[in-house]
Amino acid sequence: MNLTLTLVTILLSTQLFAQLPEINIQNLEGSYADPSGSARADSFRFDHINFGDNPQLSVEKQAGVLFLTTPEDEIQLDFLPHQINKLAQLEFQKTSIQTSGSSLNVSVASVNGSSREQNLNLEVLTLACSGGDETDLPQNIVLDSCLTQKAQATLNHFEAGDQEVRNLKIDIDQGELRFWANVLGKNIYGRGETFFDKENQVIKIRIDSVKWKFIKLTGRVFSELEKLENEKVTVQRPWITIEL
Repeated sequence: MNLTLTLVTILLSTQLFAQLPEINIQNLEGSYADPSGSARADSFRFDHINFGDNPQLSVEKQAGVLFLTTPEDEIQLDFLPHQINKLAQLEFQKTSIQTSGSSLNVSVASVNGSSREQNLNLEVLTLACSGGDETDLPQNIVLDSCLTQKAQATLNHFEAGDQEVRNLKIDIDQGELRFWANVLGKNIYGRGETFFDKENQVIKIRIDSVKWKFIKLTGRVFSELEKLENEKVTVQRPWITIEL
């Protein structure tokens, strides 16, 4: 069951949120075979960089950092999720990201990739957050919206190696967390709470319960989550703590 909680953690705490500027990217799609590739979009604005309409982009990865370039400018993405960053080959379709005030909207039609360890397939991801304090810094606004106000995420299908998740849904309302998913044919349900410490730039996720039918899986899930610990992520039941 560890893949579902891994996905929950990715969707709630990716360091993309910690550095998120104003973005308006529509229908970005492309591919690369490590270390380079190409991409295009209907429109692409990232913070102060505006590639305009229908830009053609070069894609290059160096030391875990992804560079998107045109003859006029360059964007450096050094905060991609590990599951994406480690792929040697990657193809992505119809990816749109938009921030406006306290709102964040993300949609991804598909991501397919491979590495020496495993293949990865993701189909139809959506994320929508709103309600944060619009007077704060952009990254704080988004984290406040997604973790303490209103957020919904859905994922139709995710497969990596021998793990498979279907029909993942995450709902956060005023910090109250609920999630559902079909994992290897089993429908599971979980609940907890999410918190954002703006002053210390720390995300805390409390997982109170994970169940399949009437069988409690919370202890098993935390045993798996402990394997994800690193210098930024600490797991101590019932808490997952992420330093940004």
